[in-house]
Amino acid sequence: MFQAYDQHGNLITIYQESISKIEKLKNESLFYCPACKEVLLIRYGQKVTPHFAHFPTSTCEIKQRGESNYHATGKWLLYRWLQGQGYDVAVEPYLQEIKQRPDLLLNHNNKRAAIEFQCASIPMKEVLKRTQGYHQEGVFPLWILGRNQLKRKRKQVLQLEQFHKAMIYSFQNQYCMYFFDVNAQSMIMTQQLLGSSSGTTFAVFKDFPMKTTPFSRLFNPSHSSLHPFYSVWEKKVYQFRTLYKPQAGSVERQWRQLIYLHGFHFTLIPSVCYIPVKSQLFCSEAPYVWQTRFLLEYYMPKAIGEVITFPHKFLNSSVNDKAGISLYEEYLFQLNHQGYVRRSVNGQWVKKKEIVFHNHVEEAVKEDRKVLIRLKHNNLLDQQEFYDQSRID
Repeated sequence: MFQAYDQHGNLITIYQESISKIEKLKNESLFYCPACKEVLLIRYGQKVTPHFAHFPTSTCEIKQRGESNYHATGKWLLYRWLQGQGYDVAVEPYLQEIKQRPDLLLNHNNKRAAIEFQCASIPMKEVLKRTQGYHQEGVFPLWILGRNQLKRKRKQVLQLEQFHKAMIYSFQNQYCMYFFDVNAQSMIMTQQLLGSSSGTTFAVFKDFPMKTTPFSRLFNPSHSSLHPFYSVWEKKVYQFRTLYKPQAGSVERQWRQLIYLHGFHFTLIPSVCYIPVKSQLFCSEAPYVWQTRFLLEYYMPKAIGEVITFPHKFLNSSVNDKAGISLYEEYLFQLNHQGYVRRSVNGQWVKKKEIVFHNHVEEAVKEDRKVLIRLKHNNLLDQQEFYDQSRID
């Protein structure tokens, strides 16, 4: 850590001090951890950034978490990057009220932002705990992941761990995440995130060298009109319909059994059971599973002209969005653009026409193409209208 209390109760910062000043401090005072109050060591050298460290026998929670050289270097580079742009930024300040120590704390225009540079995998509950603590103190939490956490399966496909989903942000009607490549000294923004399944997320990747990128640029993601999802959507649906997968998990086996009980075959589900919705990113079920179930339970039993009633399935939202998202509301909004429902003046969804299972694969594939064309035409992945109408207070 870079800050500690001296024996007089003064908070001392040493990461910018000269070696002579550090040696003087070391000889004149003892230093204590702001969190656990244990006595600390001072470490420094030609290849070591001056910092305070716990003794090996310490039981302090901060010490137990440890810190890699990659993390320490990245934190220092982020500090210099922000300071170089004139921001008031502190390294590792201890927030007594919530007993948390962010890597960096930025003060700007009477607002505070806690920057967490996360290079190791941690439980999601820990991310949520820290995030909620910062919100409690009116501090905006900015999670930046290390480059080692960026797992790209293909050019535009991202593999997310569960705890990563607690670090997703919503800016300008799109989801994004932040990564920092310490070695290349470059910020990597993953934009227009769209979940396809529990393990696959489509994304647009943008690299921003620190030397030429202002901090404010992180909150203004660019927009690509042709989302990468469109280029592989039809192929994925075609494979699903034509390639039998005998090794199905328990959830999919139950889903297939549900369809059989209704007298249908799972390869012939309606084409609108593959509709992409942004909140899929936070859903553990594959889209075709919950969309098929929704149609069988809440849509198909209704007559044309009747109001579709359903329980709201709320999902966790992004770090900077306090409103929840109703998965079914978002799906119905997109069915509206496919011509199957309409919204009444009082906000209820009314059935306009039937959605049916296909009779054979050739018919299904033809309708799949039509749905894809309508998706592109309506640009459903970038509709602001839904988010203006459907946020939950």
